Amino acid sequence: MNNIGIAGFGKMGRDIFNLFLANPDISHITVFCRHDIEAHTEKMQKELAKSLKRKKLTQEQFNEKSENIRFTENITDLCKCDVIIESITENLSAKQELFRQLYNIASSDCILATNTSSLSVSDIFADCPNPERCMGMHFFYPVKFSEFVELNVLSETGTAPIEKITDFLKISGKKSIVFSGCYHIFLNQIINYAISLGISLYNENEMSMKQMQEIFSELFPMHGIFGLIDGIGLNLLANNKMKNCCKRLESVMDYGTRQMKKWLVDGCSGEPNRFFDTFSDKPYTEISDSTKQSLIEYVKTEIERRTAEISAEYGGEPQLLIDAVKSTLGFAENI
Repeated sequence: MNNIGIAGFGKMGRDIFNLFLANPDISHITVFCRHDIEAHTEKMQKELAKSLKRKKLTQEQFNEKSENIRFTENITDLCKCDVIIESITENLSAKQELFRQLYNIASSDCILATNTSSLSVSDIFADCPNPERCMGMHFFYPVKFSEFVELNVLSETGTAPIEKITDFLKISGKKSIVFSGCYHIFLNQIINYAISLGISLYNENEMSMKQMQEIFSELFPMHGIFGLIDGIGLNLLANNKMKNCCKRLESVMDYGTRQMKKWLVDGCSGEPNRFFDTFSDKPYTEISDSTKQSLIEYVKTEIERRTAEISAEYGGEPQLLIDAVKSTLGFAENI
């Protein structure tokens, strides 16, 4: 698989593109986007020139990429792709319409993948006449720092497309983990579950959010327990439209979702990297070291317990699931 298509060039589309651009083994990329074709092309050429100068690419690889990576406003230019990854806005109707167009122009064995993180994969591909080549391929942001990619497959998705994508992702330096049914976008569900546990503790205790961040930095050193909200964005988390989520996580997630929707109503920003700027917090309160440790242990234990229960159910390799959960949540290495 060397002919890659990307439909959509927002934050996630750019990050996915940059992953493939930096890979010397991938030379053919076509990006379908609506605006700034010349600007995107110029920036891409500059990045390739830097890679050549730093000897990350050979002259031959540079030449091949320069000739075969392009941005286009014409969706029919995706017709020769081996895989097309959709990364447009999280709007079901827009995604369905895009895939209706792709069904008509892509080859019958082209793998069609959505990067959705909040919509039903089944609904997105509901009208696909050839669903065995369809799946969710969910990258986490920022892509270059995330170890895993979720493959959210339909009941009709064929074994061969899954194997092809798994091998392709491995070449790109990513581990893949396969989910189906109520476990679709499971790693996003476990993120939501962890946040919801934190929200529950925040509401039950007289602590500020800043204080909670400090306490849980021991468990989540990359971003703290509420840094996940800030990075993803309150809008996306509070308005997740996934159906049939894992029942073991549902009640806690529902609690967290209700609170996040209330924060939006109260005026908190729903945009990524704005949550802490607009959140109205409680005052800082001193608590004992033993209380801090009990809070950390509670969240850690709940996440591990749920992961262990689900690892016996979801149909994949248990240790792979455990590794994916720890990696996605950013668990401390010594935890």
